[in-house]
Amino acid sequence: MCKSELLLFINGIVEELIATNKESDVEDIITKSFSPVLDIIHKEAAQSNLFTFRQQWFVLLNAFSTIDPLAKLIIHHSTPKNNQGCAYSDTLLGALFSISCLPKTPKDPYNLFDKPLQQVRRFFFF
Repeated sequence: MCKSELLLFINGIVEELIATNKESDVEDIITKSFSPVLDIIHKEAAQSNLFTFRQQWFVLLNAFSTIDPLAKLIIHHSTPKNNQGCAYSDTLLGALFSISCLPKTPKDPYNLFDKPLQQVRRFFFF
């Protein structure tokens, strides 16, 4: 399925949800229908690094972002419950923005390097 077919498919689902439900219920129904997808992406992004993250999720999120109700859902889904600065990193967008080759916390192992400090020394000090 190419990107335009995916976009048409998702847009068709959203339009059908809008057409068959009361206007007051549409936002809640869209949230219940599409939040599980965002939860899966968030969970995977939070556990991934640059090499293990599935790039296809960006295609899906791009499609979501072009459909107004789903774009609003992405923002709502990525709004932390509290306004503490680190709470943003625990959201979907925060997880995506923090994907790196470096460990998530200082105590986590370096998955991509055996002994990073020794490798740096060898590189700079022959």
